[in-house]
Amino acid sequence: MDRSFLSNQQVVAASREFVCIRMATYEDAEEAKVHMRVFRGRDGLENSVFGILDPTGQRLLSRGARSPSQVFADAEAMAQRMKRIAKRYPGRDADVGLPWLEDARIGLNVAAADSQQLVIVYGEGEELARAEAELAKLAWSDGLAGRFLYARAEPDADTDDGPGFEWDTIAGSAERGAFGMLIVQPGEFGIDGKVVKRLDLDNLLEDLLAASKTHSPKAVDTRTLRRKGIRRGVRWQSELPVTDKRGPRR
Repeated sequence: MDRSFLSNQQVVAASREFVCIRMATYEDAEEAKVHMRVFRGRDGLENSVFGILDPTGQRLLSRGARSPSQVFADAEAMAQRMKRIAKRYPGRDADVGLPWLEDARIGLNVAAADSQQLVIVYGEGEELARAEAELAKLAWSDGLAGRFLYARAEPDADTDDGPGFEWDTIAGSAERGAFGMLIVQPGEFGIDGKVVKRLDLDNLLEDLLAASKTHSPKAVDTRTLRRKGIRRGVRWQSELPVTDKRGPRR
């Protein structure tokens, strides 16, 4: 979504005073309601929506649209507006935790769309709690903020509650054990991936920094990707019906 805006360093710096949320569109009914409050398209829910909300999450402080480019003349104008809004709503330090995606399946898809690496965490008990706490400390640090996406998964493909995450879609995950943290490079269509690094809890910062430095994100040509997916018969079944007649924008 408008990398020229969201990756602009002035906007990135201004965003430190905001809670920035990357919401799922057609994958969560409750989040879809928020999307509709921000911007409603002619046919209902749009695939991409942008807006700046007040601290209650109820009132729009900018015009709602499909992207920042439809609201601001350029990234500098966006950054300046964000600074003015931040002065009106001085924040306070808070533990916001890790920005978890809903699950690892959606995590793969979002990571592919955003040209990011995905950290998949799995396990239970004290070891898992410690891992999540350490990741939460590092995720917002200057060297790692915005470098990874995060998702939880069950360590086993089948659970007592039914089918778990389809681990066979992740190359290199077979010997994963009962607990672990994997950096995964998503596949082109966001339905599979491969392990690029098994994270060591005692060497977490160094492992994450090394992986972020070797990752070279590439822009996604959505039209070409969509045509290729149609030719190959790739299908993604979303939770909600897709109402954006222009199709998903990856």
